[in-house]
Amino acid sequence: MVRDVELINKILIKDFSHFHDHGFLVDTEVNPLEGHLFNMEGQKWRALRNKLSPTFTSGKLKWMLPQMSECADQLVQVLQKETHGEDVLIRDYLSRFSIDVISSCAFGLEGGALKDPDCEFRKMAKKIFRPSGIMKIKNTFRIFFPKTANWLKMKLIDPEVNDFFFNLTRQAFEHRLKTGLRRNDFVDLLLQLKQKGWVDHEAEEDEEKEEKDHIEVDPDTKLELTDGLLAAQSFIFLAAGWENTASVVSFTLLLLSRHQEAQAKAREEVAQIKRKYGGEFSYLAIKDMVYLDACVSESLRMFSPAVAIFHSCTKDYTLDDGLVIKKGTPVVVPTNAIQRDEVYFEDPDLFLPERFLEGDGKLPDAFLPFGAGPRVCIARRFVLLEVKLVLAKLLDSFDVLPSPKVVDPLTVDKSIFTFDIEGGIWVRLVKNQ
Repeated sequence: MVRDVELINKILIKDFSHFHDHGFLVDTEVNPLEGHLFNMEGQKWRALRNKLSPTFTSGKLKWMLPQMSECADQLVQVLQKETHGEDVLIRDYLSRFSIDVISSCAFGLEGGALKDPDCEFRKMAKKIFRPSGIMKIKNTFRIFFPKTANWLKMKLIDPEVNDFFFNLTRQAFEHRLKTGLRRNDFVDLLLQLKQKGWVDHEAEEDEEKEEKDHIEVDPDTKLELTDGLLAAQSFIFLAAGWENTASVVSFTLLLLSRHQEAQAKAREEVAQIKRKYGGEFSYLAIKDMVYLDACVSESLRMFSPAVAIFHSCTKDYTLDDGLVIKKGTPVVVPTNAIQRDEVYFEDPDLFLPERFLEGDGKLPDAFLPFGAGPRVCIARRFVLLEVKLVLAKLLDSFDVLPSPKVVDPLTVDKSIFTFDIEGGIWVRLVKNQ
């Protein structure tokens, strides 16, 4: 386990060539949906990363924003209809919102979870995070005995879930090819990748300031873009983005409910920028909400869904003191522990969004909610856009008040797979006058 930020920076960025894999042993013949970007290694990971990177540029996100916005509007409407100033288990509503965004942007479908919490898409998604007893046993066994699990060819994803997502991706491709329909979503981009071998990239002016994701790849690397490989990318879009996004928004609302001054400041910024852009929450409008962005960053610092970053040493690495990290050694970076360390953040247990407006030189290396370096989360811009958009619309529609059902100290619920607190995240929503 590594907690020194200088060493973490070397592992994730400067000396990344020694630690470029996550180290999760997977057998994609047995578990094809595990053949996604997060699990891939070496040159194949590099090749796929480069092919997928253009799908999350500013230009592509602007295409997807209308679908996100429609889902956020539906969330506001549902909350206005179903809540009347009483306590609300907000995480449940945001989970339904998030699944609708993913079903729309990743699969080109109307998920329907906001209208029907028991819709088929959400049922299948729940099986990923709430697996059956036998699947829990298998996955626990794989954690402690990965090589044996591979040798036994254990199926680690529920067969029903596997079939559902394979069929969903295949049917989406077939429908687009047959009808010529374009929705400017992830399915369109994957289909373009399948047909051409790359995704068209038209540079946007504001992308000049964005960090570039291109990674050098061995020209001899062969990467076959099969339907299975593409289905796995859609699967990880859901698995990584669904509950994590709901968690970030939920914790941010919880913190804002307890810090009314910060909430008022964020709401005023939202109102001013909404007026500036003619009443629209456009891509540029969301980007201009710097204080709201600081609130989200502070929430991510205090309650990051990615509690740790996992890498594996891919070739022997000598530390400054002469200690050698041997090839194959797992390396763990405890994200939440570092982001709550007073060495890097003054008053770490206080919600202080202003710390992200002051340009503290310690922040970039110690702030790791999406990882860092070449393995940084490829969809981070998508996630942040979705989070800020829905927060802006909620603050524009409701006052968020604390609920007595949430008590201090906030204790992480260790009985569930997703990141939550014991008793759930409750707030009280009152319609803006």
